[in-house]
Amino acid sequence: MKKKKTLLICSLLAATCFTLHAQDVIIKENGEEIKAKVTEVGATEIKYKKFGNESGPTYTVSKSELFMIKYENGTKEVIEQTQAPAPMPVSAPAPAPVQPAYTQPAPVTQSSSQTTSFSSASSSNSDYKKGVFGLDLGYGSRKMDDVKWGDFLDLGIRVTHNFSPYIGWDIISVKYQALTDDISSFDEALIQGMTGVKGYSPAFYKNMKGYASFKLGYGYQSSLNASGFAYEIELGVYFTRTVFLGFVYNSQSLKGTLDDYDYSYDYNFKCGYTGLRIGFDF
Repeated sequence: MKKKKTLLICSLLAATCFTLHAQDVIIKENGEEIKAKVTEVGATEIKYKKFGNESGPTYTVSKSELFMIKYENGTKEVIEQTQAPAPMPVSAPAPAPVQPAYTQPAPVTQSSSQTTSFSSASSSNSDYKKGVFGLDLGYGSRKMDDVKWGDFLDLGIRVTHNFSPYIGWDIISVKYQALTDDISSFDEALIQGMTGVKGYSPAFYKNMKGYASFKLGYGYQSSLNASGFAYEIELGVYFTRTVFLGFVYNSQSLKGTLDDYDYSYDYNFKCGYTGLRIGFDF
C-alpha cells in the first residue's frame, strides 16, 4: 500500500513537471512573463493563445515590446529590436517660378493710305475714307414765298474730305434742281453751288451711321434772272459704307429785276425746298 502511494506521488510530480514545461513563456522588455502557446511569429509581431486556454482568443503583441521567447522544447529566442528608420530629410521648398514681366505690345499703326469702311463698328470707327466723290439724287417740292413753285428733281455732285470718323467737309457741292414737268428746261432750273460741314455718329445697328450736314452757298435761276445766297440742312442714315438716305431742307434767296415792257421792278423771293435724297459715295 505504501508502495502504491509513493508511485502515485511520483506520477503527479512528473505530470506537473511536464505541464510546466509544455508551455511557451513570452518575456517582455519590462520583465513581465506571459505563459502562452505561440501560434505565429511574424516580422513585427507574434500571435499567441493564453496557456491553459488554447481554444480561446488569439492575442497579438508587437516584437518591439519583447525581450525573449522560451519555447516548450527548451529553446530560447532573443528578440532583436530593429531600429526605426531615420526620418527622411526635409528639403527646402523649391522657389516659386519667376513669372516673366508682362510687356504690353506696341500699338500697330495703320498707314494713312489704307482706307476701309468708316462705318465699321468692329473697328470702333477707327477706319474711314478721307477723300470721297459723291452723287446725289433727290425728289421734293419748292415754294416761292407761300406759293408752290412745283415738284423738283434734285441732282448733284460733291467732293468731301473727312478729317476723322466723325467730321468731314463737303468742299464743293453742285446741284441742279429741275421741275419734274420739264426736266430738260434749263430756264426753269435752279443751279446751286455750296460748301459746308458734315458730321457722323458712331456706328450702330448692322454698322449703320447717322449723319448731319449744314452747307452755305449761292444759287441762280435763269428764267427770273435772279440769284442769291442759300443754305441747306440735311439729316440721314448711312445704310452701308457708300449708300445713304436723308431728309433735306434747302432755302434759296432770289433777288432780281423784272422788266415788263413799260416798267420794271426789283424783287426778292425766299424759296424753300423740302425733299428726300439718296446718295452714293465713291
